[in-house]
This record gives sequence, structure tokens and C-alpha cells, in this order.
Amino acid sequence: MTTQTIAQPLIFLPRFPKINLRFFWILSLISIIGLLAFYIFQVNTMTKEIYFLEDYKKNLTILERENESLEINSAQLSSLGNIDGLIDELNFKKVGEIKYIHIIESSVAAK
Repeated sequence: MTTQTIAQPLIFLPRFPKINLRFFWILSLISIIGLLAFYIFQVNTMTKEIYFLEDYKKNLTILERENESLEINSAQLSSLGNIDGLIDELNFKKVGEIKYIHIIESSVAAK
């Protein structure tokens, strides 16, 4: 008596379509060039933003100094010694007597 066996693989692997090796390398080269260009663009943009940030910091310190000097000038101009001179320049007079307007309650207009 003879024994017969059936040769059958134990693991079934899916069949992938064959890709052309040349196509794979061309696609890889295009991807590398694209990513390199994107990297250069990002570094360039980041460098510009760093320079802009430094310029803004310089402008901020200049404006802070100017603000401090303006606050000091404002405090000096609003001192009591300067107010007396300003009163004389504007020809203000001292108030001698104060008279108030008295309103009778019955004469108030009602809505």
C-alpha cells in the first residue's frame, strides 16, 4: 500500500502586486527632495520670525523708556507749583460767593 500526501502550504500569505523597482526609487527620490525643500522653507521662516521678534523687543524697550519719561513729565507738569501759573495764564479768578439754584418740588416736570 502506498501513501499519498497533498502538498499544501500551512500559511496563506496575501499576494501583493509587484511594483517596479525603478518606480519605487523615483518615488523615493521625489519624496526626499520634497521633504528637503519643505525643511528649508521652515528653517527660513523660523529665522525671519526670530529676527522680527528681536526687532519687536528693541522697539518695546524704546517705547518703555519713552513712556517712563512721559510719565515723569506729566507728573512735573501737574504739580501744584505749575497749577498756580496755569491759573494765572488762563485768567481764572477766585470765587467769592457761591449761590445755588433752588428748585421747588412742585415745579418739577413729570413724565
